[in-house]
Amino acid sequence: MTSRDAILTKIRNARSNAAAQIKPADDVGIHPQATPAGDLLGQFIELARAEVATVDELGTVAEVPAAVARYMEEQGLGNQLVLGPDPQLGDLDWQSIASLKCSQESPHPDGDTVITACYAAVADSGALVVVSSPDHPVELNFLPANHIVVLRRDQVLEDFERLWTQLRQDYAGKPWPRCINLIVGPSRTADLGFPPKMGAHGPGRVHILVV
Repeated sequence: MTSRDAILTKIRNARSNAAAQIKPADDVGIHPQATPAGDLLGQFIELARAEVATVDELGTVAEVPAAVARYMEEQGLGNQLVLGPDPQLGDLDWQSIASLKCSQESPHPDGDTVITACYAAVADSGALVVVSSPDHPVELNFLPANHIVVLRRDQVLEDFERLWTQLRQDYAGKPWPRCINLIVGPSRTADLGFPPKMGAHGPGRVHILVV
């Protein structure tokens, strides 16, 4: 055996010994602590509000049209509302709110108020999760000036590990969405030394309706 062979053998043995000492996470007792379901929603709302999103907790999804009308009146947003092409939104009784003029046209950049559903929310970051699909074109997340999002209580997940597990389960054997976007409050600038400007690269308002 040459000196070179001896050195390489020592390196291989050292790497094998190190690999043998590495234990899977389960073996070393790393188990994320589960958070009660009620606390998940509270944690999400707290962090979402910290990121300048606004949140309105409703009793049922049927209350969404009236809550939207109330919010738009309070914020002085007019009465034009773009509905995302999601069946769970289209099935709501929008005609009962005479003050709203609803359409499913493409939103005008930086001018419209849009309402969409979402895929999930992540409690430990305050992030909404939206996935692109025919029912949720990706431009609805970025073009409007005001984004209203309907979030079901059972969609709140503990952390990003749970999110990716849920995505793998839901899209097993199917094509994945082209885009998965995380929305953490309104869009804003992040230039050091300058006050943030809201709505710089997307909606300047994010309003969450929890149902």
